[in-house]
Amino acid sequence: MAEEIVGLRATTEGALKFVLCVETDPENSPHIGSWSREGHAAAIASPVFWHLLILQDDLFQGYLIARDLCAEGKGVFLKRIAVLSKVGGLGRQAISQFIQSLSSLGPSRIWLAVDVENARAQRTYRALGFEEMAGLEVAVDGFPDHSFLMVKHLERLS
Repeated sequence: MAEEIVGLRATTEGALKFVLCVETDPENSPHIGSWSREGHAAAIASPVFWHLLILQDDLFQGYLIARDLCAEGKGVFLKRIAVLSKVGGLGRQAISQFIQSLSSLGPSRIWLAVDVENARAQRTYRALGFEEMAGLEVAVDGFPDHSFLMVKHLERLS
């Protein structure tokens, strides 16, 4: 069986109903922050955010939000990723494609905060080469529990 193609596409305001449904899905909501429709629309309009839909065989399967902090010397922050299906490596493929798309920007690293309770996400990030940033535990987007930071150092392209 051929592997299904995973792609990324800029989110439009017309897709925000889908985004909000994925965000509030009971399997996702305990592990990710949430924004209002207006918050998502602001990120879509912002020049420093990437708000991307994750597609598989041209069907919406999730979304990814990242922030460009390269001008501040901080690389790229992967703010949020949420997918409908937790099997089959969809999230892993989407993150890999996103990292590849950053080659022209040339960030030194990509980093994220992961919920300490989200073992599945932690395994995915480690499989992609992310490492825990020792000793840094942070409260993220109103999570009552703590998250920790993970980073993947990227090779700069000359």
